[in-house]
Amino acid sequence: MRHPLLQKYDRLIEFFGQMLGQDYELSLFDLRAEGCPLIFIAGGMNSGRPLGTPLAAAGLSMLERFRQGDREPLVNSHSVTADGRLLRSSAVILADGDDEPEGLLSVRFDDNRYRDLVDEVLHLCHPDHFWQEIEGLEIAGLNRPSDSGQASAAPDGELTAAEAVRRMLLEANTTADALTSEERLHIISELEKHGYFRLKGAVREVTEVLHCSQASVYRYLTQLRRGDAF
Repeated sequence: MRHPLLQKYDRLIEFFGQMLGQDYELSLFDLRAEGCPLIFIAGGMNSGRPLGTPLAAAGLSMLERFRQGDREPLVNSHSVTADGRLLRSSAVILADGDDEPEGLLSVRFDDNRYRDLVDEVLHLCHPDHFWQEIEGLEIAGLNRPSDSGQASAAPDGELTAAEAVRRMLLEANTTADALTSEERLHIISELEKHGYFRLKGAVREVTEVLHCSQASVYRYLTQLRRGDAF
């Protein structure tokens, strides 16, 4: 026998999944089952969550607010996938005829293809040094690193940011081109934790060693500073 929620919602969710396309993922959670598991996925984007995944803490908090009378959906929040992609997330609780919560519909949007396109376009219309020092920071929405003229030197006075990355690659017995998104995020996380990005020129050094754009480094930093949701 088909799940009661799927009888009510799966065709509608599948329709919107096909309409929105490959950069969206629509997920339906059963709020009446223990753990509020994921029971249906539609759309083209795959965030890596298998069926049966319990509802995250943000969703459980939303359910509690619903029971207290807050019926507002959550729109345009942020979440991060297991492989480090930053997503735009929205969610709404579905109620039955007695106004009791029965399901939660989560909609995730992955804009990384569009960010990469913006990156390429701006590389075409700006000199490299201008893009690296100005435009990448504006896209990422982060504060500009120090302009005090401080030389590039590690917090402990031993390694530059580039040298620190090379050491991590050597210790992991890998190369920059072989890194997955999750591994690259881990390297950025270690550098951030040890204060390398407070140094002038550190972002530029890291991009040269990791073979990625400065905008990508700032996106990773943004991901590290935002929590998970849905």
